[in-house]
Amino acid sequence: MIEIGAPDAQTTAIVLHGLGASSADLEPLARELHARGLEFRYCLPDAPLRAVTINNGYVMPAWYDIRGADFARERAAAGLEESRAIMDALIDRGRETGTVVLIGFSQGAVLALHTALKRPGDVLAVAALSGYLPPDDYAAQRLRVFQSHGIYDDIIPIAAARASHDALHELGCEIEWREYALGHHLSEEVIDDLAQWLRRLG
Repeated sequence: MIEIGAPDAQTTAIVLHGLGASSADLEPLARELHARGLEFRYCLPDAPLRAVTINNGYVMPAWYDIRGADFARERAAAGLEESRAIMDALIDRGRETGTVVLIGFSQGAVLALHTALKRPGDVLAVAALSGYLPPDDYAAQRLRVFQSHGIYDDIIPIAAARASHDALHELGCEIEWREYALGHHLSEEVIDDLAQWLRRLG
């Protein structure tokens, strides 16, 4: 796990990488946000190693298993609750000094949304970058969400993200939605918009 910023900062940002990646992959994002004056305590955990069915059972860092191509409709994905337990400990630690924000990319965005919605009131906001909301039973709540997606994303189709946007809206979430002329990656424009949104959280 990588940690950046003051350990006693009022806001803790838990930053979650995607499938097959590591905390190091999103370290530049955390450092860029910090350099822009968002002086949070950034906590970047690493996903457990697990076999991923859709990748022929290859063992890699993964927050949960993906069984088939229609993964955005998979319910109770193996490993998701195990990873949520990891998140619970990090959120509890962050709440000791103030508020908690979750920032996730791809699979990390899925875990971030799922965890926050399962802990109403414990997470200030979620930035879901190139991800989706996994099917589950969630209580209605006014979670603040920044949701961004590339229209050319060939890993997680934008249709899945748009459907998740609608589901989040029905739950009562306050969503800032952004689409970009991108594939499955981040850009300077995404980071600019994310930073502006984070500043407005107050």
